[in-house]
Amino acid sequence: MNFLIQPKKYKSLMADDGSRAVMEKTIDFFENMGKTQLLDDYNKKVWYKEFVDFIGKEQIFAKLLTPKKYADGDEDCRWDTARNSEYSELLAFYGLGYWYCFQVTILGLGPIWMSPTPEGRGDLCLRAFREDTRCRHLLHRDNSHTQR
Repeated sequence: MNFLIQPKKYKSLMADDGSRAVMEKTIDFFENMGKTQLLDDYNKKVWYKEFVDFIGKEQIFAKLLTPKKYADGDEDCRWDTARNSEYSELLAFYGLGYWYCFQVTILGLGPIWMSPTPEGRGDLCLRAFREDTRCRHLLHRDNSHTQR
């Protein structure tokens, strides 16, 4: 794996199809956006709504950040530090704002998953991810002045 040199020739360290699909969909998302748009958005401080919509639609954070215990049998959902590290490197290549979005979500969820809370809390978090409300709630702020 070496995103920093050639993300288009991505080869995952992960053996499972679900992990590879998450990485490949993310690469496709950014490559379709194009370098010019990525740089323009960064320089103009444009809010990355398209990325937030993408991770919600594809349930990427739900897949990467939900412990298997709360995955309701979904084999692609698991908290896997190696996989999350790989995804983090991928996002950082395309822009620190995208990386930050992922990292701040990890920082928010880590204590929830590690705390001795009732089983229902995990169910609530998973349901929120799947309904695309948790990501929006975590990332919501008034960015109307910087949206396209």
